[in-house]
Order: sequence, then C-alpha cells, then structure tokens
Amino acid sequence: MEKYDLVEKYYNNKEYEKAYKQYFEYAKNGDIYSQKMVGYMLNKGLGVVKNTTKAFDWYKKAAVIDAEAQYIYAWYCLEQKKEQDGIKYLINAAKNNYSPASYDLGGIYFFGIYSLPKDIDKAIKFYENAVLNGHVKAIDDLLKAKKMKDGFFKTILYLLQNIFKFYKNMNLSLISRP
Repeated sequence: MEKYDLVEKYYNNKEYEKAYKQYFEYAKNGDIYSQKMVGYMLNKGLGVVKNTTKAFDWYKKAAVIDAEAQYIYAWYCLEQKKEQDGIKYLINAAKNNYSPASYDLGGIYFFGIYSLPKDIDKAIKFYENAVLNGHVKAIDDLLKAKKMKDGFFKTILYLLQNIFKFYKNMNLSLISRP
C-alpha cells in the first residue's frame, strides 16, 4: 500500500476529518504534498474548522520548495496587500517553471499593477516562459505584447520563428486529427 492510498481513500469518500488527521501527521513531518493538502483543507473547512490564516501558514511551509504552493501563497500575500512578498513568491514559482505564475507575472508587467511599473519586455519574457511551460492561453497575450512592442510584421516573423517550439511545449498539434 502506498503512503497516500488510505488518506486519499478517506478524502475521496468525503471522510474529511480522517483525511485531515492523516495529512496533518504527514505535514508535521515535512511532507510537501501533505502540507499543501492541510492548507487546502483548512482554507475550505474540510474536516476541520475553516482557518485561512493557518491554511496559508501551511502553504508558506510548502512554498520553500514547491512551485504550486509558492503560487498559492503569492496570491494570498497579494490579497492581504503584502505586494512585495506576493511578487517574490510569484517570481519564485515562475523560476520553477510553474506556468500560471509566469502567465500572471506577464499580465502584471503588461498592465503595470501591484506597484510594479508597466514593462512590456518583462511581460513578453514571462508570457513566453508560460507558453514554453504549456500555458495555452499565454500565446495570445504573448503575441499582443509582441505586437505592441514590435509591430505586426515583426510579431508575425517572431511567431513563424518560434511556432514549432511553442506548439511542442503546449502539447498541441498543428494538424488536427479525426
């Protein structure tokens, strides 16, 4: 029996109190996945009294090495008006190739929000990283940013030079199959 079999059985059967207790034991011992699950369950009030503050303390512990936890904790910080921390965690998640973080940073730099200046070059860099890590929606925003910076014809050239690399990383096919 694998480590998570029983706890996931509890969770899937909506025996949340049992699942929480098991995840909590694993989380206390440094298990990153369990730390995220404890955070999630505390945030949603599954098997335990809802406690957003404690939930994000667990996400922060997991964020030491886990990109998804970095991303979740980043948005918690941004919602709490802790913009510097939020941006720091988003950047860390993007550096760990977590495509939603790269995509969001692209938008933040594109629009110049969260006390960051508008910076089309950085927006392009983050959008491109998101595309290269499989974020399908990022391609549209990448091309919009490139067009704003370089104009229509240079953007078309850029797309032609990179289309196969982008599609390969997004696991899409250029030719639809029946």
